[in-house]
Amino acid sequence: IEHVSALCKGKKCLKPHADDVLKLHNPTLATPEGAALCFGNYDPDFNDLVADDLCDASSTPERANAAAALLAKALPHGDPTCTSGILSSKLPKGMMNALRSSPLDLKNDPNFVANDLYDLNALAESAGIEPMDLPKDSIRVISDAMRTHPENDYIQETGQALIDKLKAAANAEAPEERMKQKLDDLEGFHEAAADWQMIASSDGNYYYNAATGE
Repeated sequence: IEHVSALCKGKKCLKPHADDVLKLHNPTLATPEGAALCFGNYDPDFNDLVADDLCDASSTPERANAAAALLAKALPHGDPTCTSGILSSKLPKGMMNALRSSPLDLKNDPNFVANDLYDLNALAESAGIEPMDLPKDSIRVISDAMRTHPENDYIQETGQALIDKLKAAANAEAPEERMKQKLDDLEGFHEAAADWQMIASSDGNYYYNAATGE
């Protein structure tokens, strides 16, 4: 952990002139233990620096590609500490936002898009979609990135796999959401019904709303 912390401090001190510092962690990520050491929030600065390199306005395409490559080395291990650290640091949201149009123009870089989609898909397989807390328009963002690289089979396949997972998660949540909406509607119905009174007359029953005058 001292090695990870020292490199993180070095990058922070030298920023923005330390584009290659995080790359020095590549050998550490060769094992599950190393992935947990880097991304497991033992030193939160590591995940913060990766997030900055992915989509901060001060980053560069080179740094963003290096950050996506680091994640691609760590995630295949499936280490729960590594996965938990990535999720708690909100990195998946940064990974998705990096695919949007931005000054870094990462959406037009096939290497970055391929790595980033791989990272997101690997995380979805190990943790599930819901804990990733992705933006609501993620399917559109992924689709836009896929349309930018129609000839790249890997991007098409990986992007579609991620979209399928997002749709499946949305469908799984749909019945619960529909039930909640029905209960909310019923609550409003009962509140509104309290304003109505039935008035009996020789012509029959009439209903009067004291709140609206109807």
